[in-house]
Amino acid sequence: MTEGDWERAVREQVGLGRLLPLGAADDGAWIAERAAAGALRRAAADVRGARVTGLRVGLDGDAEDAGGGGAGPGVGPAPVSALPYGELRISAECDAAVDRPMTATAEALREALLRGAEERLGLRVAAVDVHVAALLETPQPAARPDPPEQGTGTGTGTPDVPGLLDIDTLPDGDHAELRVVVDSAHRALDVARAVRARADAATVTVLVTDIR
Repeated sequence: MTEGDWERAVREQVGLGRLLPLGAADDGAWIAERAAAGALRRAAADVRGARVTGLRVGLDGDAEDAGGGGAGPGVGPAPVSALPYGELRISAECDAAVDRPMTATAEALREALLRGAEERLGLRVAAVDVHVAALLETPQPAARPDPPEQGTGTGTGTPDVPGLLDIDTLPDGDHAELRVVVDSAHRALDVARAVRARADAATVTVLVTDIR
């Protein structure tokens, strides 16, 4: 690897931010927090009277206190900056319209985020915290975030894996990290499992870097 390649790899890794455990410890999969947050914002877009202004995902306090959990048997090393396996906590900040009780808006947003975490991503979420930061005087329609970009599938991936748009392989000795881009119409965990199943599962981990 040349110096330029190394610098580019470091920039790409920093840009991914924290990596969240995806599925269970034996799934060998992670997802970039940035990609997960985008999918969760889209899941929350139909909640009437709420506008998400901030969203973070991290280990739940109990899991963090326990030191999280290691990957299961037959799973290679975790990617750099990856959180250990354990249940997660979503922290969302929003503005809420005044024409609806704040408790109802917060509960609807909490349910939407939990549903999105499971149905769109496959995250194991223990709790969702919703903080109403401001009130909107004018009733607001459901926020519509920008739709995910359409994937082009320009990588060297296996096209017969449903939902796989792109894949890059980062070899590391006897182990490889497979970085994948997932179609938003498919659950991220299902795609990661399918990709890993087509490889030698004992020698690869899967990292979802984007959802389009």
